[in-house]
Amino acid sequence: MLAKRFRLRKSDIDLLFRHGHTPMKTPIVIRIRSTEQPLSRFCILFGKNVKAENVEKNRIRRQLYAQVRKRLGHLKTHKDYGMIVTPKLLSLPRKTRMKWVEKTLDIIEKNLNY
Repeated sequence: MLAKRFRLRKSDIDLLFRHGHTPMKTPIVIRIRSTEQPLSRFCILFGKNVKAENVEKNRIRRQLYAQVRKRLGHLKTHKDYGMIVTPKLLSLPRKTRMKWVEKTLDIIEKNLNY
């Protein structure tokens, strides 16, 4: 889990989905929104069509948050990020899943236009 200051609240998540944009579709959909906050904040969500047990969802969420924690220092500030897990990601083996997570975080790091 991330520290509370790096997590999005429900109201912020609503704003992210209303006013954010998606730079690229991958098995993990990214939503990005500029804010006045002095740091980057994250949320990890599962789409409604993801049919998995809670144990599996929690495991994937922990893995994603662990990868995000490693890269917090390299990300642009004043941004909110939403990572939405799709059923396609759940069907992949763990190693391939982690490669997609790394690729998604690379997109976030290198995407200077948003």
